Amino acid sequence: DALAGAIEIATNAETAAGSDSQRAIVPSALLSLFASSSLAGSGYARVPVNSAGAFHEIIVQWGTVSTSGGGGTITFPLAFPTVCLVVLPVNTQNAASSTFAPSAANFSTTGANIYNQSGISLTYNYLAIGY
Repeated sequence: DALAGAIEIATNAETAAGSDSQRAIVPSALLSLFASSSLAGSGYARVPVNSAGAFHEIIVQWGTVSTSGGGGTITFPLAFPTVCLVVLPVNTQNAASSTFAPSAANFSTTGANIYNQSGISLTYNYLAIGY
């Protein structure tokens, strides 16, 4: 930055790899690190991370699921490319049903199962994290 003159622009691939410290990164190359996201009621956000010097992304997904007779199935808005690490269901019902804490099981890249101990139909919000 001490010399006046022309600069070279890093390509999107060089930006993602972090392979060149001599080229400038422009906003469009930086934006290329962020894949599309959906801010809908059942949506997802793709977040770039640097892990061991390489570009990766963490995906956070959310939505609502209704259980019938104590259980229900989540279908994620976007399939995780590799693995679903955790699903966190949260009771959204009134205080009378707050004792029926949900649990999640059988994670896959496309969904999970939600269970409650009540045996009745309840609705839950969920947060799922993976990559």
